[in-house]
Amino acid sequence: MSDRLDIIGVIWRGQKHWLAEVPALDLITQGKSKEDALDMAADAVNSLVPEIQAKTKWEWIEEDYFIFKLVSGNKDLLYKFIHKRLWEKRSGEG
Repeated sequence: MSDRLDIIGVIWRGQKHWLAEVPALDLITQGKSKEDALDMAADAVNSLVPEIQAKTKWEWIEEDYFIFKLVSGNKDLLYKFIHKRLWEKRSGEG
């Protein structure tokens, strides 16, 4: 059984920047290019959950439809982080 967790996100062009959104993490990042915005999303997960040993990366699922996934090496830590983000959002802390 794999310890890997893939989380789906979408990316779109804003007025000046590309925006990458990962709804499961309640996370949006931006960059001057698609790749920059995606790198920022992966870096955000690495910063928010520094205990993850295998650093989070991004991969395209359907580049033509602007769908990507973040690939993380520790699903248990990421599940805990997702739960914390949902709790903060529902309680008005996030």
